[in-house]
Amino acid sequence: MKNVSITGKALRVTIASFFVANIMTVIGSVIDGFVIGNAMDESAAAAVGLVSPLVILFAVIGTTTGISFQDRSLRRLSRGDTAAAGRALIETLTLGLLLSVIVMILTLHWTESIVTSIGVPDGSNSAGPCADYLRGIAFGVPAMTAMAIMSRGPLIDGDSRIAVAAVIVMAAFNILLDVVCVNYSDAGMFEIALGTSFSYYAGTAVLVWYYRKPDVLIKPGVKGASLRETLKVNHAGVWGGILAAVFAVTMVLRADVLNFAMELFRVGDAGLQAYNVQVQVNYIVSTFQNSAISALFLLSALCRNEEDREGFKKTTSGIVKYDIISVAAISIALFIFANGIAELYLGSVSDEVMTSAAGALRACAIGLVFQMIALLFANYIQLFGHYIVSAIIIIFVNFIAPLFGAAYGGVVAKAISGDPVVGVFGGVSVCSILVTLVVIPILIPIISRGLRGKDRLWVMPAGFGVSPEDELRETIASEQAVMEFRDRVLDFCGEKGVSEKISFLTALTVEEVAMNIVQHGFMRDDKDHILDIRLVYKEGELILRFRDDCPNFDPRKQYETIFRNNDVSRMIGTRMIIAKAKDVSYTSMLDLNNLIICIEANGN
Repeated sequence: MKNVSITGKALRVTIASFFVANIMTVIGSVIDGFVIGNAMDESAAAAVGLVSPLVILFAVIGTTTGISFQDRSLRRLSRGDTAAAGRALIETLTLGLLLSVIVMILTLHWTESIVTSIGVPDGSNSAGPCADYLRGIAFGVPAMTAMAIMSRGPLIDGDSRIAVAAVIVMAAFNILLDVVCVNYSDAGMFEIALGTSFSYYAGTAVLVWYYRKPDVLIKPGVKGASLRETLKVNHAGVWGGILAAVFAVTMVLRADVLNFAMELFRVGDAGLQAYNVQVQVNYIVSTFQNSAISALFLLSALCRNEEDREGFKKTTSGIVKYDIISVAAISIALFIFANGIAELYLGSVSDEVMTSAAGALRACAIGLVFQMIALLFANYIQLFGHYIVSAIIIIFVNFIAPLFGAAYGGVVAKAISGDPVVGVFGGVSVCSILVTLVVIPILIPIISRGLRGKDRLWVMPAGFGVSPEDELRETIASEQAVMEFRDRVLDFCGEKGVSEKISFLTALTVEEVAMNIVQHGFMRDDKDHILDIRLVYKEGELILRFRDDCPNFDPRKQYETIFRNNDVSRMIGTRMIIAKAKDVSYTSMLDLNNLIICIEANGN
């Protein structure tokens, strides 16, 4: 059998699923930017880039309620309460839709004022296209919010096919409607943006269909849902929303800074087009980053609920490696193929504009990895309540660095007779590098104050998770490994002062359950499988967790039939386990089987 890791498998499934889900929120702007950049004039193309930060701001509603739904549902699923998880979906979806409809109405009413607030002068060539595009996008805010919430259910279930299907349907609708608007009708920016909004609703329809399936993990449930719970967004959701709002606002300020720099250095269309291309490409890059961040929050929530300190570290390390490798590869590709990417988005433009756009991409590519590290760290420390510090890092990366970088980079480039456009974006990259290499090393000792030992670098609270002395874990790949771990369980229980009877019962539980998984689950298909077992001693309880990547199978259903069997000589070991266990719960999350058995350590 190959050397496989259940943590690695969970990471791959989760990150891939979130990558598909996150691209839902940006694919509309990316497609619009491509179509409009090739088919319409410069002011229309610039409008997409100028309005794009507002789309991020609209997504805050979905981020807040989505995190709330994810946190609530995971807590309830970890206890095996799928009905409560279904109520959490209805409650957060109701709140999210209510807020998004209010935002939609306000945006439609104050469109011109909002366009002016993002740095577009009233009466300029870009003002009209920006207003039209913003109106069209506003109609899609409720669907955007619904997708952000509802897409988390399939991801928790490990069914990435639904997320892929929603993206395909959404992209197909968007491309089709854009092509019709540009080539077969006298449509403008409003109609193109409205087509993008319709595509969000098409993607939402796919997710609605998913939740109607009879075997779905989280079944929407109105029974038991309350207005009070609907209006209550949990701690994680509130702070997630606040920091998402900070991120969105700083992105709007970043756009204002770069627009002002373009006017200051009088670079005209070359600057606007370069900015538009950079924004669209950055959307795709941020999808990789956001998938890592989303996976970090989901998997860390699972580890926190289980108080799994070691699992948390392995998960976080894997996510950081993924993020660095993926963004570094993208940065290299951007630097090498900058001319082709700029031409793809801009079509036929002057050599001056093309050169500036390609140069801006290369300048941005230089600082991408450092920017990614800073933002990933800002999100990581949220997990331990360092929200203010996280907001400070986001402000430095998205606003302070662009403010100083654009100003000084443009001045330096102009002084040496270089391209001010390249200088502006190059200056932003340099300042992003400085933030990562200077600001974060200063902050780590501050937020780590009071921590001791190697966990200081993790800025992790000393009391987080179960101590290594109180847990026992093993990765199982064979029957021999099961028997060896059973013996370790007996020794572990003895060290904790557990009676011989309960120690024997716990070891028997490991042998019975693990052998059943290895002998039957591993053989149900031709794939390599792995079983991860964790035993925790906490507050007079022994908690056994069995996690495997075999085909979904709820062992409780089999156990329930045991007591309906009158032949007491069959399955004696399993009967003893069920009779003595304080609680047995099962969930299938992230395409993994999770069986948790609690046994009273001081029982008889």
